[in-house]
Amino acid sequence: MNDIGQHPFGCEIDAITAATIAACDELDGMRDGVISDVAACAKSFDPQLLVGQTIKCKKFPGGDPEDHVQITQAAVDVARTAWKGIPFRPYGDGSDPIDYKYNMGADLTGNSPTSGGGPGSARTSCNSDGVCVGVPNGLIDPWFKYFITQDRGFNVTAMTREEFWTYFEYAQEKFQILQTTDPDLTEFRRAGGKMVTFHGLADQVIPDIGTQTYYEAVSDILPDVRDFYRYFQAPGVSHCGGGTGGYPRALFAQLRAWVENGTAPDSTPVQFTDSSGTDHRRILCPYPLGPVFDKGCVDDGGGEECWTCV
Repeated sequence: MNDIGQHPFGCEIDAITAATIAACDELDGMRDGVISDVAACAKSFDPQLLVGQTIKCKKFPGGDPEDHVQITQAAVDVARTAWKGIPFRPYGDGSDPIDYKYNMGADLTGNSPTSGGGPGSARTSCNSDGVCVGVPNGLIDPWFKYFITQDRGFNVTAMTREEFWTYFEYAQEKFQILQTTDPDLTEFRRAGGKMVTFHGLADQVIPDIGTQTYYEAVSDILPDVRDFYRYFQAPGVSHCGGGTGGYPRALFAQLRAWVENGTAPDSTPVQFTDSSGTDHRRILCPYPLGPVFDKGCVDDGGGEECWTCV
């Protein structure tokens, strides 16, 4: 937003997110209010079609919720930028760069009451004159002020892109103790350790591509990774929890069963209620497998038996 000099109303971004979910919801065979196949969504939905559409919008705190605005090109560009991300090499210059991006369907403004209260990365604050400014991510602002620059008056919004990367490289060197990207789990495996992780595909704070990339890096070193480590992607789940999807509550008990009984989790059940009040039961699958719905299933709510990991 700073680069293009435009800061859209939050309702514009929210409308784009809602339209994206509506368009990509059934790509997995079931309409349940979440996006399961984010890669297919990126190929099938073009947000450009939304430019010029009129939507209801509460422009500022205390404003009229029945007011209207049109979705602007700037709002679509901001959403596209968040979905595109920035290339970064997490494991050294010799590796291929990964685009660290938010998935289509993530709450980019942090305005959704179901997003778990995490800060949005495309959040704005607007006044009664319709003038909006960017609101820094609540996690990033103190990180720069109190850790990297140690300057309480540091203005995150005034940073150039070049300055950001300079600070980023400095932080990597200064705070190496915080790095958690070492993919060599040889000793962990040798000790008999078992690990299960999950990441919400609608995480609006930490992109899930980081967890996916880490799992793939572990598998490059240890091809038998599935024997001790499994990663589950959770459609519709926001940062650590919240969102419209099903939180994988059974995983901890499954991890215990894996450690104590040798029973590895080949899937994990989740349940949730969509915006229309319909209850859904389905499964999550260990990456790189994904859930596929049996269209011949008679369970309208999509019971666990209606899904298969493929």
